[in-house]
Amino acid sequence: MVYKISTLTALKKSASAILRGRLKTMLGYIRYLHIKPIIYDSHSFSILQLLIHECGLPLDKTTFNRLLNRNPTVIQFNDDTRYAIIDLEDFYHASMCYEKKLSPSF
Repeated sequence: MVYKISTLTALKKSASAILRGRLKTMLGYIRYLHIKPIIYDSHSFSILQLLIHECGLPLDKTTFNRLLNRNPTVIQFNDDTRYAIIDLEDFYHASMCYEKKLSPSF
């Protein structure tokens, strides 16, 4: 079974994200349309949806496909940390995009 989001659905969800002020989600759907991955298991698909909604799918097509095929990849994040990532779930946890940015209150 192939898991995917149709082009029409991605466009609708992208427009909805714009109306709600969720720019990361909108970018995630646009990047998804650029990559158009073929996913064969539901777990990877659920991680993909988290990456779209919470992180804006911050991966290029080559890296995304390497992780989807479980090929180990070294990824450097914005804070200059590097991790050896094996799959989408590892990337999701290493990126920590689901953590809210906290600023000290004085």
